[in-house]
Amino acid sequence: MSPAAEQGAAAPDSGEESSSRSKSRGQRFVRRYYPVFESLILFILDYQSWWRAFKAYIQDELDYRSGLVLQTVLLFFAGISLIFFALIWILLGCFFLLRIWTGSEWMAAFIVGGIFYAIGHLVLFLMLKISRKVFDSKNKPMDWDDDDLEDFED
Repeated sequence: MSPAAEQGAAAPDSGEESSSRSKSRGQRFVRRYYPVFESLILFILDYQSWWRAFKAYIQDELDYRSGLVLQTVLLFFAGISLIFFALIWILLGCFFLLRIWTGSEWMAAFIVGGIFYAIGHLVLFLMLKISRKVFDSKNKPMDWDDDDLEDFED
């Protein structure tokens, strides 16, 4: 009897175990002789298990990344709301301090409004100055001399 026949006679198991042995033998063959194309060949040999593994990987990645996106969005809104409430407290503090100094609510409101108006314009000016760099070329424009223009006239 051949060794393969002895193994078949000695192990009267279901066909599932023999197919798993052939799969592992095929996978070992692929890993030994075709390491570069291992994923592609395994996909061709057993695309259903590859597809299941791929779907599980995608699901894990989506769960992980959606959790990160949710945390980021929640922290963004929490930070914005805290900044907004801090700005209200700063505004009220400035108003009450100026009301004490000036003795008039109208004058304090006018001064606080003017301060925030000036700060807002300063921030917008800085934003425009920075955003201008986005559209500027890093290469300086060529400085044309009269000698250079004569070359183009011919």
